[in-house]
Amino acid sequence: FEASKVGLADLSARQVDPAFVVWRKQKVIAIDEWDRIHQRLLKAESLQPTNADYQFKLGQLFDYRWMTGTRQGAENRQDVETALEYYRSAVAKRVIWGRAWASLFSAKARLNEIDDEFTHALDKSVKFAPWEPPVQLIVSNAGFLRWGNLTQSDQQKVRANTLRGLKSVSGGQTRKMIQLIRSYNKYEVVCPSMPKDGLYERVCPN
Repeated sequence: FEASKVGLADLSARQVDPAFVVWRKQKVIAIDEWDRIHQRLLKAESLQPTNADYQFKLGQLFDYRWMTGTRQGAENRQDVETALEYYRSAVAKRVIWGRAWASLFSAKARLNEIDDEFTHALDKSVKFAPWEPPVQLIVSNAGFLRWGNLTQSDQQKVRANTLRGLKSVSGGQTRKMIQLIRSYNKYEVVCPSMPKDGLYERVCPN
């Protein structure tokens, strides 16, 4: 019986990842498509309520709707708040999941909730997934967003995370990190800490 529930949950969630890939590229989500994926994930969650993956994907689902700006004002903020609750549930079920901690950190940053949970999520992100490319981008993006509100200790963690991303051998990660630094104009975060080599010339303006 338990095995059958696992199978049914997996079947319900199977089409989620392909949809997420399309949404990331197109930055557009049809309302009926979002609702369809939402129902699939809710069904999967009901069959396996202790599965952290489904909690995380539900958080992503609300984050994607926020990302596309489908809703405005308080409703848009509510999507981030809902995503945050799912990420909390995900890390409660899988404490060492760096990607989920990073997503929680990002949600807190977008909500401008700079508190102990915010710092704790940053700590866990860089502890459990220091070399995971998506985590590096999520952490630096959220850290740059609230840079002026960070303690010196937290700034150093974001700086170290960004430098790891710049040195990553993962395909395209260096380029993505450079684009992120440029978009926030955060050259001062990393350039003083870099040796003046070929990477420095790529990252830091003259």
